[in-house]
Amino acid sequence: DWDGNGHSYETDDRFRYESKLYKVRQAHTSQPQYTPDITPALYTEVAEQGQGTKDNPIPYNNNMELEEGLYYIQYDVEYICIRSTGVPVYNDLSALVGLYVEVVTD
Repeated sequence: DWDGNGHSYETDDRFRYESKLYKVRQAHTSQPQYTPDITPALYTEVAEQGQGTKDNPIPYNNNMELEEGLYYIQYDVEYICIRSTGVPVYNDLSALVGLYVEVVTD
């Protein structure tokens, strides 16, 4: 579980916050006002379901980093990432078509 009271985190440490799994993006000492859900410079959510394949896409729920070549799903629409974001993004995938993703058509 996330400890927001001066805990020392290293890059790639993982923890849970509000039932979601997060990964630390850069080493730091936590502060209670900088929670994982609102501090994308420090944390990114890790998808626990889906392997990123066409048959098992990753459920996208914003605040996630997209990786080129992986498949994602949001609102029953499947997408393939055509360019890694490098940082977590908040937009719905439909707003990122042509920039980071393309809609998968059968």
